[in-house]
Amino acid sequence: MMERAENAGQRAGYIGAVKYIIKRLNQYLGSNWYYIACCSIGETPDDLNKLNDTTKQIAKINTKILSGSVK
Repeated sequence: MMERAENAGQRAGYIGAVKYIIKRLNQYLGSNWYYIACCSIGETPDDLNKLNDTTKQIAKINTKILSGSVK
């Protein structure tokens, strides 16, 4: 997902949206998964926790579906 977001361009907002999804999935998949996911994109959990999640692309994400999608 991150590769496609990066290919769309830095200013498109997709990179932040992918980071936000990872941040929200932490609630369902736990801190161990979160740490590994952050490292896989070259970030730390602290970096993602400081993410500005008020951008246009992030506002479009329906996070309510995450709980039903994680098994």
